[in-house]
Amino acid sequence: GSIAVDYAVSMYDYHDNLIAKETTDKRSIATIEKMVDEYYLVLDSGHEYPLELDGVEITEK
Repeated sequence: GSIAVDYAVSMYDYHDNLIAKETTDKRSIATIEKMVDEYYLVLDSGHEYPLELDGVEITEK
């Protein structure tokens, strides 16, 4: 529901290794190619608490 332009989105494996990093575009979208089966994403909006999303919660369109 909010605008998320130029925010960092990072993909990590479950050993906390950074796999990929992108920045959201003017439509608040970041596209990261799925490189491993088990991962989580972190959206860092610059606020106190970044958003973490487990890969199993994401569905492809």
